[in-house]
Amino acid sequence: MAANNKQLLYGIGGRIRDAREKSGLTLTDLSIAMGSEKASLHKIETGERIPKLETMTKLSDQLGISMLSLFCTDQSNRVEGMTNYMIAQQSRISKLSQSQLVALQGMIDHALTMAGV
Repeated sequence: MAANNKQLLYGIGGRIRDAREKSGLTLTDLSIAMGSEKASLHKIETGERIPKLETMTKLSDQLGISMLSLFCTDQSNRVEGMTNYMIAQQSRISKLSQSQLVALQGMIDHALTMAGV
């Protein structure tokens, strides 16, 4: 999957959370309305899980937003999405050896250099 597409997908969770909060719903409220597990929705909002298309349809209907709005992004949402993704991956990252961590840091540094930042 192209990096931009992957980043877009991980940003969806943040946009879902923002829409939920703007609508005044708690995570519990939304999970009850959707007939879904609260933990599953939490994983979607934090970027740990990418929702299926059917789930995105239900979410957008419950939140009163278009599905298209889940894919629209600006720079702040992309950063937030990647931040959420990295937070969600912390437990996996903590299991890496020192040499694997150095390699991961090198890849991140390389990606940032390629992006000109």
